[in-house]
Amino acid sequence: MAGSASQADVADAVKDADLVIEAVSENLVLKRDLWAKVGAAAPEKTIFTTNTSSLLPSLMADATGRPDRFLALHYANPVYLRNLAEVMSTDQTDPNAYQQVVTFAEENGLEPIPVKKEQPVTSQTRFSSPRWAQRSRCTPTGSQTYRRSTRRPEFRAQRLSAPSRSSTWSA
Repeated sequence: MAGSASQADVADAVKDADLVIEAVSENLVLKRDLWAKVGAAAPEKTIFTTNTSSLLPSLMADATGRPDRFLALHYANPVYLRNLAEVMSTDQTDPNAYQQVVTFAEENGLEPIPVKKEQPVTSQTRFSSPRWAQRSRCTPTGSQTYRRSTRRPEFRAQRLSAPSRSSTWSA
């Protein structure tokens, strides 16, 4: 990808970054520590995104010092088979920063799934797991996005039957 960089030194890697996408382990302490370093070194123009699949972006946003420029950009796995990118804002995310990330996803050939209310797991997890799909009350718009991006004729949640004893939900 043109314009992307891989650096060992955080400050050098983000010194002129428009967008930073973090994809470290799902460890909140590790993520917050990294975001504090990135936030201190990145220019004011930088938008910060996390690729988390299980943590709320708002748990990390303040570590950057600029929570209004922080949101989640989660790529579906495997990205080479699915061109989905979930874009999830926090209550503090600036709408302009959110739209810039949606545009970035589109310009990179991804089908953005806009999520304007934080969720504890990604749409991909909710849509692919019967337990989450039944809880999420999937919308037609979401299912059409899923069909377009995965080139599948039907949305997995549409094939589900009523819960059975073997598919009980745990809280």
